[in-house]
Amino acid sequence: MVKSGLPAAVHADELLAQSGISYTTLRFPWLNDRDEIKYQLTHRNEPYVGVSGSRQSMADVIVKIIADPTFLANDSVGIADAATQGETRPVY
Repeated sequence: MVKSGLPAAVHADELLAQSGISYTTLRFPWLNDRDEIKYQLTHRNEPYVGVSGSRQSMADVIVKIIADPTFLANDSVGIADAATQGETRPVY
């Protein structure tokens, strides 16, 4: 299901990168309700690490971007808990 939308997402990200506007694309994993802030960031063209991440972790990254708009500017950023790498199902 997600994989079928990947080419369109990659194309949209390429268009943003070529547009000249300031942007940040956030690539979220399966979200979980764990009470933790624990994540690893990956950048454009780096392998995505992890399959799940807490909602608190996603919010932490978003708050950092709001506080400093240059943080992760003009990048496609993957956010996930590296400890979930290799899991076959989302970790809730």
